[in-house]
Amino acid sequence: MGETGLLKPDENVELIHVEIINKCPVGCNHAAIVEKLNELWAQAFAGRAIIRMQNPTERIFILVTK
Repeated sequence: MGETGLLKPDENVELIHVEIINKCPVGCNHAAIVEKLNELWAQAFAGRAIIRMQNPTERIFILVTK
């Protein structure tokens, strides 16, 4: 869509269910909370799960052991 001129190259949008949604820029508070959650979950599931923060989860197989 950027190549056709429909979107600007630096436009911060997502395509969700064939609808273009404007995204808010990530602020300091959001970034800090994401980092803290990542740290807590990584500790809680150490060696038992893969923790992915804000990355695509499609086609990811996660094995959680006891």
